[in-house]
Amino acid sequence: RYFVAEVHRSGADAGSQEFLRSLGVPTVLPLPASTLFRKFVLGAGWRPDDADGVATSLGLANSEVVSLSNPPLVVLTRTKR
Repeated sequence: RYFVAEVHRSGADAGSQEFLRSLGVPTVLPLPASTLFRKFVLGAGWRPDDADGVATSLGLANSEVVSLSNPPLVVLTRTKR
């Protein structure tokens, strides 16, 4: 079984704030950190259709794509039988 997880490009702001806290970003920097996080991390992340494209390009049939809101992630998973 494998998992590939990437930050969800359109992650909700509340989810991104909690994600930043889980990374240990000081609460004194929430606005600058949130702005940079949205621009450079979420902006480079995946949408569910991006994960589908990766699975297709790698020839991975029967993969599953799941979107999480907290933390904001797109997860591609498959079990090889």
